[in-house]
Amino acid sequence: MAIDLEADLDAIFENGDFDTDAVFTISTGPTVTLTVSGWFTKASEAAPFQGGEVEAISPMFDCKTSAIVTVDLKMSVAINAVNYIVERIQDNGTGISTVHLKTKRA
Repeated sequence: MAIDLEADLDAIFENGDFDTDAVFTISTGPTVTLTVSGWFTKASEAAPFQGGEVEAISPMFDCKTSAIVTVDLKMSVAINAVNYIVERIQDNGTGISTVHLKTKRA
């Protein structure tokens, strides 16, 4: 039996149970938006530390690697009406990537 990784990943990320849309602003060349379904993990609360604040867990977005080939570092993304900046993209080697996000400050 042949495995269709793309179809399997579509079933995981677009089944309506846990998926969330992320709208990336692609700024290489003409500015366009790219909407991708995936799993969003919100940031944990910031904790005070030596006069500043430390965020224990940054927000993350897991999705198909093939869906974000045009996404790059420092690009904007909106998830659940909150704006973020792409801080790092981690290809997990399974067809899934984790996009590490940073809260976009005004």
